[in-house]
Amino acid sequence: MTQAERQAAYRKRQWQALMAAASQPEGQPTGAILNALGLLLGTLDDPEKADLHESQRWAAGRAVRELCERYGLKPFSSQ
Repeated sequence: MTQAERQAAYRKRQWQALMAAASQPEGQPTGAILNALGLLLGTLDDPEKADLHESQRWAAGRAVRELCERYGLKPFSSQ
């Protein structure tokens, strides 16, 4: 396998992890969840993708809940 093929395979695995974390964050690696969350929140800034905003908010909320549960964080607390 050439270096270019290895890099392409790596990018494909990273993309698959990102998509898995965006659709079902439970049990996914933290890095993948954070990358998915960044992608989801980024689409909320795009007015041309307004038809996706409700589902993106829902998926982002799910990712945040998973991270909060995983690390014992209390959102909206004054810690």
